[in-house]
Amino acid sequence: MLSSLTKEEPLDGMDWLLLASPRGHYRRLRSFWALSRSAVEDLSLSAPVSLIHHPFARTFQPSAALIRLLFPKRFDYQEPLSQFPSGAVLAETGLYAAKDRLPLLPELGQLALLWMLAGEIVAANRLIKWLLLLLEHPTLWVSEEEYDPQEFDCSAALLYTYLGNNEKASFHKEKSLARGPIDPFFTMLEREIPSFPPWQEESLLSFFSDPSLGVWAHSSLALTLSGHGTSLGTFRNHGVEVRAFGPQFYPLTNLQLFGVRGLYQAQHLSESQMCGWTRCHAQPEVWLEVNVLSSALETHLAAQWLGLSSERKAAFVFYVKADSARVADELFRSKSLQRYKGSSDAVSFNEGAFTISCLKKRSLQLIPLAGEDCFWGADFLVAFDISPFDSIESFFFQSRL
Repeated sequence: MLSSLTKEEPLDGMDWLLLASPRGHYRRLRSFWALSRSAVEDLSLSAPVSLIHHPFARTFQPSAALIRLLFPKRFDYQEPLSQFPSGAVLAETGLYAAKDRLPLLPELGQLALLWMLAGEIVAANRLIKWLLLLLEHPTLWVSEEEYDPQEFDCSAALLYTYLGNNEKASFHKEKSLARGPIDPFFTMLEREIPSFPPWQEESLLSFFSDPSLGVWAHSSLALTLSGHGTSLGTFRNHGVEVRAFGPQFYPLTNLQLFGVRGLYQAQHLSESQMCGWTRCHAQPEVWLEVNVLSSALETHLAAQWLGLSSERKAAFVFYVKADSARVADELFRSKSLQRYKGSSDAVSFNEGAFTISCLKKRSLQLIPLAGEDCFWGADFLVAFDISPFDSIESFFFQSRL
């Protein structure tokens, strides 16, 4: 073990906060790794004990990968890699923080490159292949609180650099630079890419599904039954993006009441359909049966609530990025103060380029948002109220051909 580590100074409040979650610990550990790569002398002897011996260093896979890189010969153990047969990975393999078990897509990209650097070539390649199609859906599995566009763009830029896709690498790199200074971790990791074995180029799948995480994706649509205060999926077409959607309890301003929770496998998966059960994040006793059927003409999402009571007002909501929205004859612009509250069965966006509709008229709210980095970068919130006495509804995503 690391008996020669120096005694560290007491941690201040921010340090304790960073060590309080697996992701916080990982951020601190990767900063130390970046510092060690840029230093002239070996910094391993001055590594903080609480950082290296923290349980998260063994159970959070990105942290475990960094420990292997920092101390390749000084530990008497190596954590085994944990990976599903499909190539998918859970970030947290221990019992310390269940909410961090679900991966963030940027973390998976970083983990694949760290595994590559550590010599775990097969596992890294399998993870990259699994991840490629999901990179088209940056808001999948991320709560509004954890949404970090720069983190995603930096990670995507590095992955595409390794894959030799210079166009996409430049696109994401420019977006990340536009948001401010880049974390030195990404700079150091980029310098390592030329030393990686060449990527064995494979054609991008047009569709994939993974029962392990209950995820199903096309290039324009991704759906999942698993989450932790996160969306059921994302959708984009004709310049309109549904950045997040799913169950929401009132008040709509409290995003702690949004989304689904838990790890659930799909009951049925095919190229055109996914169905299964999940639970509401804010009310775990409320279950949601989801059945999605997609074709070239439209996507049909059927949702049935089970356990919903009249004590908590609920809605099925969509966070949409678009320039404009229309309900009946009323036009609404993004970032305006004009909103809609009434009854309707449809909302269209960008002059009819994309429409979200349901089978019958329901109480509806359409609220323009600030866009930018809030609410997953969405411009509109669409909320269809759901009653315990009328808790089955079908929604349709339709694009103008």
